[in-house]
Amino acid sequence: MSGIVAFIIDILVENLVLFKWSTAQMMMDYQSLAAAIVTFVAFSGLFGGVAALLTVFLGPGAVGSGTTELMAYLNGINYPKFFGYRTLFVKIFALCLAVSAGLCVGKEGPLAHIGAIIGHAVVYLPINGL
Repeated sequence: MSGIVAFIIDILVENLVLFKWSTAQMMMDYQSLAAAIVTFVAFSGLFGGVAALLTVFLGPGAVGSGTTELMAYLNGINYPKFFGYRTLFVKIFALCLAVSAGLCVGKEGPLAHIGAIIGHAVVYLPINGL
């Protein structure tokens, strides 16, 4: 399941970056180089800003890469809102937007956190009859 989510993240990032580049290319063809640069920077700022707003207001448990928080949780530290569906969705979409914005973030740490949330959700599925 984590591999499927990683594939979806790659597809989303590729499409967002392609949209940003094609829009900047279109601005360069029809307007000027300055308009293309402003468009490119504006989309990067928009993607980064939306990722930050999602993380701060909707899913504060998605802050950080997730690797250190996961190690702390496994060592017995109580980390509120670390596992949850809202944290999962915010982590996925904010990661896509942050990578598409060109921020210095990687996918490895957040994918560890996403995998832990998926594993936690699978363990606690309400399955009747078992």
